Amino acid sequence: MGDRTSVPPYRYPHRQIACDDVPTLVRASWLRGVSAMPNTFAHESHIDELAQLAGEDPVAYRLRYLTDPRAVELTEAVAARAGWQPRVAHSAPRMVEGWHHGRGVAYAQYVHSKFPGFGAALAAWVVELKVHPESGRIVIERLVVGQDAGLMVNPAGVRHQVHGNVIQTLSRTLKERVAFEDGLPVSREWGGYPILRFSELPEIDVMLLERPEAPPLGVGESTSLPGAPAIANALYDATGVRFTRPPFTPEVVRRALAAARSRPVEAIG
Repeated sequence: MGDRTSVPPYRYPHRQIACDDVPTLVRASWLRGVSAMPNTFAHESHIDELAQLAGEDPVAYRLRYLTDPRAVELTEAVAARAGWQPRVAHSAPRMVEGWHHGRGVAYAQYVHSKFPGFGAALAAWVVELKVHPESGRIVIERLVVGQDAGLMVNPAGVRHQVHGNVIQTLSRTLKERVAFEDGLPVSREWGGYPILRFSELPEIDVMLLERPEAPPLGVGESTSLPGAPAIANALYDATGVRFTRPPFTPEVVRRALAAARSRPVEAIG
């Protein structure tokens, strides 16, 4: 199912989309987002890089190329809720007591079923974080998450699904990784497979757009999609380094920042 959400939501003048779906090498279980999460990570990392190269604000750049009016409205609403101030990514780096601070944004609509598929709910994230370059530790300080699910028959249930998506996505993006040896997982118990703790959860500000006139859309997985790229884009804003392979564990962060410091200044970014 590698074709899920494979079509970017942005109006690129030239596009070629292909999917080479192969069987998994190891037995896999279901996770929220399936292939839609890595596809969205690619879309939202790429558009963020384009905005930076164009010298434009990441939100404004996205709004110019989004084709769906509902996507535009949702992205604008989440940015306003987060108090987003327009500027180029990493144009005003801020360090406080050894911590680099940054913000990131990402948008997605989960598109599933047989290609070209059909859409579930729309979601957007704004992430504010800080990262400690010496330890590699990342602390998510604030999250604003917006969702357009059409008619919400049970708004409380939708909100609970959004929270579940957010918590699982944070854990997968910052900590979770399955290592293999000889085709078998190395992690056999929870002590060898770290997940996010309750004490590490940030404040989650959930905004549900009211659309009683629109058909209801699936909410079980859709909010997960923008999470990892929003965090990666915030890391770039904080450090000037692009992170392209989650999970962003302390070891991964330390290694990437050390490699960036060893390169000439003009090559960083």
